[in-house]
Amino acid sequence: MNAPKSNRDLKPKIAGGSKEINELKKLSTEKLIIWVVGRARELGIKLSLEELVLECWLINPDKHSLRGYPQFPDSRTVLKRAGEMRGKKGLLTGSEISGYMLTELSRRQYADLVSLIAHN
Repeated sequence: MNAPKSNRDLKPKIAGGSKEINELKKLSTEKLIIWVVGRARELGIKLSLEELVLECWLINPDKHSLRGYPQFPDSRTVLKRAGEMRGKKGLLTGSEISGYMLTELSRRQYADLVSLIAHN
């Protein structure tokens, strides 16, 4: 398998076009995770934790890159938030192995996010 020549060759698997990405950049990390997991499931894509981190970084590299190294994703923020969402907040189920799924609560939030992004 050929590796991309640069980070510019990488594109989100989940987000559509630049208009959608611009709207997604406005979301908090928690809302972005809900959107990415929900959209991935709609598309029949099971994301690993690493792919979830990469998607968040590709959508919003300003927020999800290593400080001082914008060309590299920083997993810490996404991993921490996903752990909280799976634990006490009850917004995610699943695991790194089985992939993550939305709970009833986060499915409602996802529906609201889809509507919000579509109307902006």
